[in-house]
Amino acid sequence: MLSPHIPPSSTFRFVTDQNDFHRSLIVNLGLFAAGIWVAINLTDIDLMAPQPVA
Repeated sequence: MLSPHIPPSSTFRFVTDQNDFHRSLIVNLGLFAAGIWVAINLTDIDLMAPQPVA
């Protein structure tokens, strides 16, 4: 029975593991899009303007 080859470093495994790469890519793109959305929406708010009373 052949034993699986274990790379010496976990960084090498992370870089070469396609599942981890795709998962981190999706998470990073999602966080980037959320940051852009927040930045665009915060520029529309005038914080010095009087706020309506609910």
